Amino acid sequence: MIPPASGFLPCALHDGDVVAAEALQISPLGAGFMFGEGIFETIRVRAARPQLLEAHHARLAAAAAVLSAVPVSSCAELHDRCRRLIEANGQTEGSLKLMLFRDVAGWTELILARPPPAGADRHTAGFRLRTLVGDQRVAPLHGLKSLNYLTNIRAKRQALADGCDETLFIAPDGQVLEGATTNVFIVQHRVVSTPSLSAGILPGVMRAQVLRLTAPADLRERAITLAELLAADEVFVTNALLGIMPVAQVDARIYDLTANATTRALMAALG
Repeated sequence: MIPPASGFLPCALHDGDVVAAEALQISPLGAGFMFGEGIFETIRVRAARPQLLEAHHARLAAAAAVLSAVPVSSCAELHDRCRRLIEANGQTEGSLKLMLFRDVAGWTELILARPPPAGADRHTAGFRLRTLVGDQRVAPLHGLKSLNYLTNIRAKRQALADGCDETLFIAPDGQVLEGATTNVFIVQHRVVSTPSLSAGILPGVMRAQVLRLTAPADLRERAITLAELLAADEVFVTNALLGIMPVAQVDARIYDLTANATTRALMAALG
């Protein structure tokens, strides 16, 4: 059962039906609860509309196929469900969290709504990242937005406890992978680089938007070392809720956010 103070809006959508969020009950006997067998998408809401829904739907469908889950409904049907939940909550801004997981009776869909986070615009100050070197992200399922998200959540919590905003996973060989909740990009001599999906990272929805906005001659999907990242002119991270977030610091390395013209140009192009 979801408590009223959980940060979620009053209405949820469970298998297509609008219900009270605080009355939701999920059995602990289902594989979703017991083993984290499920996937999710976090969808930004702007002006009472779900953003980039086609991209979220495509990623959800691909992940569902990997897990042999029930076929995902069409994008149009998903849009209708999101719209009904947004209207039920009177929501104009914030986000939706869509989860598809195995319950005791089979696969089930749950969509929850959240208001926008409180506080000043973080894009001006930028994010502070801490690096974490190890094999925490070296596994095939890390390319999915799986409900088995404990590694990411623990890394994110430790970053916040250390006074940072995000943890950046580094493979044992020094290869930069991704953030706990973000994809990462570097800019060197105005060339934008990001780790390749072949590294086993999440195919981020906002990552794809940045690739689309960047001229092919100025873009590289490749292996990036931690040394390269620390020597870069600019660094930014992305996800569907943050959009493009400038990075002000990685460990002890500080970046000049008055000299990140490429990042700012991409932010402007994104709108």
